[in-house]
Amino acid sequence: MNEDNFEADLTGSWNRSDYQVEGEIVSTYIFRGNSTYTYRIDWFGFNGKSKTELTDSSESTGVFEVEGDSIFFQNFEFNSEFSSKF
Repeated sequence: MNEDNFEADLTGSWNRSDYQVEGEIVSTYIFRGNSTYTYRIDWFGFNGKSKTELTDSSESTGVFEVEGDSIFFQNFEFNSEFSSKF
């Protein structure tokens, strides 16, 4: 990790998956070198659907700023196709 340029270390795609009985939730952050980001959440399965079927999604875009060891986010846009009933 580059302590002098933490923002450069963030550049790229970071994701995690949460596995649940009815499906999977995949959260992805994409950090770009121009201080913009995208945060996307995809839901697979749920409500009786196949665990491989994309059933819902949401996405936020905006800018981020790094100060020391903290990241600050500002959203510009939020889109959601969310319709599942948990």
